[in-house]
Amino acid sequence: MAKKALIIGFICICVMFVVSGVTFLRESGVLRDRPEPQYLSDEEAEYRPVYEQLSDGEKAAYEALLRGIDGMKDVIPLPRDIDGDVYSRLYCIIEKQEAEFFYLDSVFNTAKIVGEAKMNYREAADLVEWKRYELDAVVNKAMKTIEGAGSETQRARRIHDYLIRSCTYNIGKDEKYAATAYGCLVEREANCEGYAKAFNLLASKAGLKSVLITGKNDKGENHAWNQVNIDGQWYNVDVTWDDTDVSGVIRNNYFLCDDESFGRTHFADNKYFQSFECGDNSRDYYVSNDLVADSFGKTEEILRREIKKGNDEIRIKFTDEELFETFGKNFIDNQRVFEIALECGADIGGMTAVTLEENAQNMVVTVVLN
Repeated sequence: MAKKALIIGFICICVMFVVSGVTFLRESGVLRDRPEPQYLSDEEAEYRPVYEQLSDGEKAAYEALLRGIDGMKDVIPLPRDIDGDVYSRLYCIIEKQEAEFFYLDSVFNTAKIVGEAKMNYREAADLVEWKRYELDAVVNKAMKTIEGAGSETQRARRIHDYLIRSCTYNIGKDEKYAATAYGCLVEREANCEGYAKAFNLLASKAGLKSVLITGKNDKGENHAWNQVNIDGQWYNVDVTWDDTDVSGVIRNNYFLCDDESFGRTHFADNKYFQSFECGDNSRDYYVSNDLVADSFGKTEEILRREIKKGNDEIRIKFTDEELFETFGKNFIDNQRVFEIALECGADIGGMTAVTLEENAQNMVVTVVLN
């Protein structure tokens, strides 16, 4: 009888250990209820080019984070434990590429191994809900200016110009939403990241594939811009640098550029994903409008053509540094531009001067006939 009682007692102790162990494992997070791996639909993935670069495991974690952040969950269980560096990369991709998540903080929690994500948001859910409504209203208004554009090039151009006309560059001010699409589109003041996120958001609404690129500019400063896919080809776009913050003045130096020209001033870090190769320059503003000069003869040809058109502001991009540097001496200082204008039949009686604006980064000059 004593032996039987001893066995029963031993069994009870074992059960207690098992229950306690399971409770400990659950509380410690080793055993937790995990969602089944889910993936974005083909429609959702179509305008998320970075998502396609992820492994299956990363895609499942991305999907879980996407749904959880959309619902502003404080804790988001992942389908499986992932390495902390992988989680950090996924978080940064979402924070940069998912422009609608303007409320997601750029500061995040991580660990060596991450099984559930603890989220940080810029504001409480009730305040964010109102800002979401504001953003949706502005996006819908913006899309009305884009909907009439037939080609993908025209859609990209209208997004580019809309942002430049509606937003002002934030110069060093510590604004909560300056680096977000909300800051650019609703508050109408943003830094380079805010411009790029707004471009991403409008591009996806307009049926264009677009990504936000982070890296450095030619001065070694942190910078952000976009790549957009037009008819199957990738191109570089920097809305921030095309914004002069002068009413009615829009640059075209950084719209639909190839890597060769754009890469002189922009250096992608490829920290989170591989940026796309942009090898075509046919849609570059200067190339497509025949404003590229490789000789003084071509320069004069461009000047004559544009003056005959009645243009009083003529932009020329040079392929040769020496041509660029000596343009002023050969055409402005000796008043050759006035001679060309007279020969082309232009009325130069009211002209008092020629203003020359130089962009050494792109080897572009702008001749303004006053």
